Amino acid sequence: MISEQLCACGCGKQTEFAKINDRKRGVKKGDPNRYLHGHYCKGRPRLDVVKRYRLVSLSATERILLHRQRAEKALGKPLPAGAIVHHADGTKSDHAPLVICPDDAYHMLLHRRMRIKSAGGDPNCDLICSKCKAVKHNTMFHLNQMNVTGHNRWCKSCVSEYDKARLLLRRGAA
Repeated sequence: MISEQLCACGCGKQTEFAKINDRKRGVKKGDPNRYLHGHYCKGRPRLDVVKRYRLVSLSATERILLHRQRAEKALGKPLPAGAIVHHADGTKSDHAPLVICPDDAYHMLLHRRMRIKSAGGDPNCDLICSKCKAVKHNTMFHLNQMNVTGHNRWCKSCVSEYDKARLLLRRGAA
């Protein structure tokens, strides 16, 4: 067992000892950690703990997501406020093709269209029913201007089945 180790980032501080075994990182309980919490190898991308996107260190205190850095480099300037970077192929890969979305609404539109396309439908005229999960033409849905798509989330046949079940339940209770 190693008695002590200095942080691998080069700060010269002594690391803490691991409190639990972590197979994923190859850490055994009681062994010293490679880095102090919050210290990272300079210039090397690191996974963001929450979203599993790569982080790049710009300075000792400033970090940026790798895909945002790539988008800013392609754009030639910092991203505007509210802009979201969309991975066009759906992966979180470092080299995934990127689309710069002006806001969250456009980003959600891209995801909705990708879901329809991956289910075998045409994103221009098909929708996915939230109840039966089937891809159907948009004429199979009631119009609803309050919804983003302009149609109800359930197809007409699912709404009809639901209404029949409710009616039977009401008649049985009466």
